[in-house]
Amino acid sequence: RLTFDEFISLYVTLQDSISPHVRLSFLLDRYSQSNGCITASMGRQVLRDVSKLYGINIDCQQVWRKIEELNASKHGFVPKQAFIDYFTNHPAYSSALFTSV
Repeated sequence: RLTFDEFISLYVTLQDSISPHVRLSFLLDRYSQSNGCITASMGRQVLRDVSKLYGINIDCQQVWRKIEELNASKHGFVPKQAFIDYFTNHPAYSSALFTSV
């Protein structure tokens, strides 16, 4: 069984009429515990979950390290907008996010 929060998150994630930026921002805001930043653990979890949802075969640890490098991450935190931008511009993820499941 899904909780109401899980249902709403899944519903928003699967809505093609909502831009990928808005969908990711909603999910990150909903589950983020850091003001404006994504923790390493949360970032890797989002990468794993979206990879699984869309059938993307990618090394989530490697992608997260790249995001950290590009953003000069301090203490494992990356700005939320930088995470969303990388995610929606990554060839595999952007292809999945801009098309239907």
